[in-house]
Amino acid sequence: MRELQGLTASGRAFLRGLGRGVAHGIPILLRLLAILGTAAMICVGGGILMHGHQTYGLSAPAHAAFKAASSAASYVPFAKGSVAWPVTAMASGAIGLTVGSLLILPMRFVLAPACQYLSGLWRQDARTRVAVESPSGRRSARLQEMRYGARQKTSQCRL
Repeated sequence: MRELQGLTASGRAFLRGLGRGVAHGIPILLRLLAILGTAAMICVGGGILMHGHQTYGLSAPAHAAFKAASSAASYVPFAKGSVAWPVTAMASGAIGLTVGSLLILPMRFVLAPACQYLSGLWRQDARTRVAVESPSGRRSARLQEMRYGARQKTSQCRL
């Protein structure tokens, strides 16, 4: 705060305004980064799928993207790379978006419930394993530890 005391009123007002601008601008910047990051990951995933399928003999999508990029770049001979790259990126993005859209329903309604069911079985199995180890018929301290965290120690004070 000592550094701000030497500033004039207009300097402090400028810094306050700058701080408010940053505070208001950061959420917008983060939303923009989230949107651009998601789009980039879709394009990267589509590119991986497109080029990976070439290895297994399915080269039609990659060849179609290359032909589209080449024909678009031929219209702008002085900036071929600047035109070809966005066309290839859009083709990769279209593949990534299509495959991702097709995988949403099976992941949500088949795989996620199966994982929840299996994890519930695992938890239930762990509880019964500990309960069976208990020599008495009541719940063991170990089971209660697993369920409620560490044991609470009670101090007994004798006078």
